[in-house]
This record gives sequence, structure tokens and C-alpha cells, in this order.
Amino acid sequence: MTFQLCHLYSRADKVVGYAAPAYYADHLCERGKLYLEAQYPEAIDATASMPSSDDAHELLRWRQEVEERCGWFNDLQAKLASAGGHNLQGRNFFC
Repeated sequence: MTFQLCHLYSRADKVVGYAAPAYYADHLCERGKLYLEAQYPEAIDATASMPSSDDAHELLRWRQEVEERCGWFNDLQAKLASAGGHNLQGRNFFC
């Protein structure tokens, strides 16, 4: 099944190295990251990784920022859906 999924990637005309859903998930994450960076210019430094578990205060602040941004995005999607607009459910947002 995995071999067959390697043939379904729509952006390539040849077989790709791993299953197409993995490529699509990667594109979705990258597009989401760029979208949030545009909405939050003061975003967490892209080169920085998650704080170490030793620094509990920094880890809590980082987690709160992530939850705030995810909440904002989810609220935006709920407003669009309730107003009869488009949301991302079932769409190829990443293609």
C-alpha cells in the first residue's frame, strides 16, 4: 500500500520517495507556519527550537504562545464556517 501511495503525489510526474500523504502533510505544515508568521510578525524565532524541559518558565511561555495562536486560527475558521464562508475542512489548502 505504501508503494502505491508513492505514485499518487500530484506535484511530481514520477514516483516519489515516500507516501504522498506525508508530502501533503509537510506542505500543510509549511503553509500553516508561513500563514501564522504573517499574522504574528513577532513570532518565535524560526531557528530556535522548543525550549528545553529544564527551563520550565520559558517552556510555559512558549506553550502559551502556541496555544494563543492556534486558538486564534481556530476561532477564525469557526467564524468563517458560521458565516457561510470557506473553511479549510476538506480542502487541499496546501496544493
